[in-house]
Amino acid sequence: AYLGYSIPEIESNFLKIVEVLEKKQIRMIVGVSISILSDESFNSKLSNIQKFQKKTALEKKLHCLDFSEILRKNHYSDDCHPNQSGYQELGKSAVRFFSSLKVFH
Repeated sequence: AYLGYSIPEIESNFLKIVEVLEKKQIRMIVGVSISILSDESFNSKLSNIQKFQKKTALEKKLHCLDFSEILRKNHYSDDCHPNQSGYQELGKSAVRFFSSLKVFH
């Protein structure tokens, strides 16, 4: 799926990271990445990973900063990088997210 790793390997590694952080009582925020416009095959795999991250965050009651559905086509400078308005949208989303966390009040 990515750099030669299969989706099950990526999911397993993600769960290992979560388990280590939980054991160390480190509070975490799951960050779900933006999508890629040009590569439908890659995006399909990425979508599976994004869904897994969101499901895991929900099941484990972790905070989840989900960027996967923020950007539209006009927010990209190419097929995978946000343009200025895209970064502004991501920034607004992040500010709303962090402002909603009680730990920062």
